[in-house]
Amino acid sequence: MSKGFDLSNLNQNIQSFRQENESLAGDNITLNFELPDGGKLSGTFKAGQDVEWAKDFISKQINCNINDITLFFNGKSVPEILSFVDVAGLENGSTVQVQIKQ
Repeated sequence: MSKGFDLSNLNQNIQSFRQENESLAGDNITLNFELPDGGKLSGTFKAGQDVEWAKDFISKQINCNINDITLFFNGKSVPEILSFVDVAGLENGSTVQVQIKQ
């Protein structure tokens, strides 16, 4: 008699956490980023992801600390706790300004 969880009884239709997260995150949204030095970046995210995903993407692209990045859209700071769909007017192809703390 074995103890523990019997893996042979797993339902093969169960989604992994990543699959479930992606299915709930919504459609893709591509954003353009204007960097302080005049450079530009473009990244594609899921509309339901929070803005912190964009900050993480930028920090990796330009090799800076994620906490030094502030994003602005239509002249307003964008809190990282918001989802992209929660930012008024933000849509596929929108341009977001990036400020980096010195």
